[in-house]
Amino acid sequence: MGKTHLLVAISNYAMQNFPRMATRYVSANKFLNDYVEATQRNQWGTFNSKYHQVDILLVDDVQYLEGKDETINQLFNIFNEMTNRNKQIVLSADRAPKDIDMDDRMRSRFISGLLADIKPPDYGTRLAILKNYLSRVNQHTSFYGNIPEDVLVYHAEVATSNIREMEGAITRLVSNMTLLKKNSISIEEAQELLQDFFPTIQDRQIDIALIQSEVERFFKISHEDMISGKRSKGITTPRHIAIYLSRYMTEESLESIGKKFGGRDHTTVMHSCDKVAEQMKSDIAFRKRIEELIELVKSA
Repeated sequence: MGKTHLLVAISNYAMQNFPRMATRYVSANKFLNDYVEATQRNQWGTFNSKYHQVDILLVDDVQYLEGKDETINQLFNIFNEMTNRNKQIVLSADRAPKDIDMDDRMRSRFISGLLADIKPPDYGTRLAILKNYLSRVNQHTSFYGNIPEDVLVYHAEVATSNIREMEGAITRLVSNMTLLKKNSISIEEAQELLQDFFPTIQDRQIDIALIQSEVERFFKISHEDMISGKRSKGITTPRHIAIYLSRYMTEESLESIGKKFGGRDHTTVMHSCDKVAEQMKSDIAFRKRIEELIELVKSA
């Protein structure tokens, strides 16, 4: 979720803007090892200079200290001392303080300051992350191909919240295109290449009928309206959305999708997809509606 990245960013900011302050970033495992070494070798002077004489202390992944009472007690003492000296301490964990198995004293310290819950990136953020990563790939490698917008959109929709996994998937696409000397890649090729990155794509058993049903229920329209030729906005918008979701949540061809939406041709299907994708870029409320529908279809 980027906890380490955030703590390192805080550390870098402090060192650049307040160079006279002693700033230390450390993982919980490193803190544990330093404490064990100080205990075994009686090197408390070194330990105290590292942890008791700093202005800003950042400890990453403190959930790894569960069950290590002596180490937690040492961190608790440092926490108290820094608070009394009006210094700053930042802690990160992969769960809320109430869900970490440690004594109530430490837990109360956890919740005494500002709590920041880092949420999984939503669709828009995932898409921005992918585009940013691809831009960096283009800058620092000899890759000059193009991953089309619809492939990136598909990737953002099916991706997990694991950013490294998302970037790894882009790396696979880039590597495949570079190896085969391809300037572009289709969504069908991307789906095949990424199926082991996102295995739930295969497992969900999502079909067009399910998507149509969920969109019809969401917008309160009939199936007859969905596949009809009616052009009122109350009908066309849900239809465009259902076509868009069918394109990116199933492996159906454009022709197959068109047939199941009243016999439309592949050009009409692509127009619907482009229209929805374009509106998602500029209309936050519309994008959130799409994200909500995606979750409804997944959980149906």
